[in-house]
Amino acid sequence: MQYYYAVKRGRRKGVYKTLDSCMTQVKGYPEAVFKRCSSLEEAQNFIYENSISVLKQTECTAYICGEFDPLTRMYAAAVEFTHSESNKIENILKIFNTPENKNKTLFSIKSSFTVIDVCENDFADLKDSCGEVMAAILAINYALSNDYKSITLFHTLACVGAWPLNIWSADTPQSTAYKRFINSVKDQIDIQFFKISSVVDKEHVEKMHNEAKKALNCQ
Repeated sequence: MQYYYAVKRGRRKGVYKTLDSCMTQVKGYPEAVFKRCSSLEEAQNFIYENSISVLKQTECTAYICGEFDPLTRMYAAAVEFTHSESNKIENILKIFNTPENKNKTLFSIKSSFTVIDVCENDFADLKDSCGEVMAAILAINYALSNDYKSITLFHTLACVGAWPLNIWSADTPQSTAYKRFINSVKDQIDIQFFKISSVVDKEHVEKMHNEAKKALNCQ
């Protein structure tokens, strides 16, 4: 059986495929934290697991989720947005990659030699992640449109926070585009990522998931 060795605190944080490579990072390192995992997903989630126990107050919060339809490649992004001062709650739901918008550009990634356009259909290559990642973008843009300077994103998928925080490598055009978006706004708004782990919080977004599913089925 293939095991994965997750190094959360060591010389170099990451997932390793052999015990020897893991021990190179943790042996002799003060207060090293590592774990043997039976899957890559388990190892990645262990590394990303929230290290903060107390959330700092932000001007707004957003519970986000998404849904992806593998048959049509359409995806839905859902946000429950709360204005912290007034406690006013607003719901945002948007469908992407409809037949008329498949080629609509979402991002343009500039490099030294070329410009790569990521359209709605390209972003669907993230599959089960595309909806929630897009929900994060919707929530941040909505916060900016209301002149907020800080937001807490409560998310269910580790990649939402792991890519922009450099915990996971952004090695596709889609994940790179998302990471660059976060980098482009970080001087305008302080973003606090928090992965939902409690049953109560997961139930909190279940209604949003159902609404997103209904929206996709209606197309």
